[in-house]
Amino acid sequence: MDRPVAEIEQLMGRAEFQVGEFRGTRWPGDRTFVATLQFEDAASMQVKWAPAPADGGEFNNRPRLEIAAYRAQKLFLDEDEYTVPPTLCRFIPMEEHPPTPPEARPVEPLFDEWDAVLVVLQYWLRWVNQEEDAERILDKDRFEEDPVYATHLANFNLLTYLIRHRDSNRGNFLTSMDPDNPRVFSVDNGVAFSREESQRGTYWERIRVDAFPKESIDRLRALTPEYVQRELEVIEQFEVDETGRLVATEPTANLDPGKGVRRGDSIVQLGLTEREIQELYERIEKLLEDVDKGKYEVF
Repeated sequence: MDRPVAEIEQLMGRAEFQVGEFRGTRWPGDRTFVATLQFEDAASMQVKWAPAPADGGEFNNRPRLEIAAYRAQKLFLDEDEYTVPPTLCRFIPMEEHPPTPPEARPVEPLFDEWDAVLVVLQYWLRWVNQEEDAERILDKDRFEEDPVYATHLANFNLLTYLIRHRDSNRGNFLTSMDPDNPRVFSVDNGVAFSREESQRGTYWERIRVDAFPKESIDRLRALTPEYVQRELEVIEQFEVDETGRLVATEPTANLDPGKGVRRGDSIVQLGLTEREIQELYERIEKLLEDVDKGKYEVF
């Protein structure tokens, strides 16, 4: 990434921009696009642009899960170790949404009372390879011999296990082209945190490595249920401003712990449900228990 993460988040989430290039990502009719955001200071940024469905959720298209995966890694990773690129969302008024091709799914407002579409924005990575076979990401010989590769891959697997990643579709995982910094990325996390699964396989839902970085394990040990809940129960909040637009604001109290998409009279919240957070914490506990039993090494 060519900017600090905090700056990327600020630009994608709150800065004014115009949309330049706008095209489909993979095939005609795909629901995601590549967009170039042009900011007022002449800076630009390329992002994946994914409009949400009405009411905010359907199989493999749940914005809150994409953002929750990005936030979950912050529980135990620093930004130079992130395995999910910066991911957040914002509301775009329907009349300002870029035109989409006829074969693409029509964009629609999240809720009828606000004429705005919820769009997930994810920083577009460069100098990466698209992995068509999820299993080929793991090179067991290199894992034993290359500590840098082992660190990146183990942290990637930690995240996919903790969020219960259940979609090994082509293009969901990327690997760095830099041989000196062999990072691994999970860029599509819409099937996670639940019992749903893709027909494309669930290879990285399970732990596939036999050792983890001590720093990551220590940071997981320091987590409490209360902290994990606080970090993931409200991951995005929007409020109607004086112009009638839904804009990002600081999170307030959880409107409904049993729901992932919540709304009040002038508020929209996204987050993990109480059950999803509890199950995530249980996976953390199970992992640490297995480490203590010697099932996995720490390096």
